[in-house]
Amino acid sequence: MQLTFIIFAIYVYIPLAQNIQQQIELDEISIKPTVGEPWPKPQSIQTTSTRFAVHPAAFHFLTNETSQQCDLLRNAFDRYYKIIFFPQTYMLHLTDPLLADIKIHHLKETLRNVSDLGDVTLLKRLIVNIEQPCEEWPSLESNESYTLVVKREHALLDAAS
Repeated sequence: MQLTFIIFAIYVYIPLAQNIQQQIELDEISIKPTVGEPWPKPQSIQTTSTRFAVHPAAFHFLTNETSQQCDLLRNAFDRYYKIIFFPQTYMLHLTDPLLADIKIHHLKETLRNVSDLGDVTLLKRLIVNIEQPCEEWPSLESNESYTLVVKREHALLDAAS
């Protein structure tokens, strides 16, 4: 009986204790969100102390005249506009888009005017240039590299795809 218990302890309790220790170690590793930084973190970044504000009445996603155009990009602009300015309605867009649009219209009416922001430097446009035709779905071969340059009133994003 004692031998059975010892064998049982070796095969069950010891691995169980090791798994618990590993889980404790995993719990101690936490992912900290970036604050005021892009996510996911790019390979390289140069920052300045200049800060910009965006306002739903003044900010627009645009493509330049030489950029590839596609529904995927237009849908992404619409989706990110809603996520950035009206995060409280985003999940509602997935279940009831019409009601979400009504709520956004109401929220826009309650926003401060752009002129009320004072001396804040407003970022008014993100101009996107996509060099290659849009893919229907990303693949492992997709080139997801991009360059983002933020200037006084607009930002330029150049991407291969």
